[in-house]
Amino acid sequence: MTKRFLPDQFKDLESYAREWDISATNDRYLKRLSSDVEDLRPIYDAVVDRFEEMKTYLDSKPMDGFTEEDKRLGRLLFAFAVIAPAVVTFKQVRVPDCESVPMFDVQVEIEI
Repeated sequence: MTKRFLPDQFKDLESYAREWDISATNDRYLKRLSSDVEDLRPIYDAVVDRFEEMKTYLDSKPMDGFTEEDKRLGRLLFAFAVIAPAVVTFKQVRVPDCESVPMFDVQVEIEI
């Protein structure tokens, strides 16, 4: 029996969650920078269509009651927040006109 990676109703997103299950915002941003924007489009398309459902699911539980599967789902939403601007706004992984320096330097962040 294979161990669940995401809550059952989101198992169709598992391949994206496995690839983007990255705990730190800075590391997610570095992964975006090392990606091709066209490779980000499928994850963007998959998550944007399920965003509200994912958010509603996680909002229905206290954060200290999250299972490991719930935490991975939350980190997938965090990854979406890093991916979406590249796909929708910039149409590239780097932020234009800023020499592509990492725009994130998060020192303290919520851990899920």
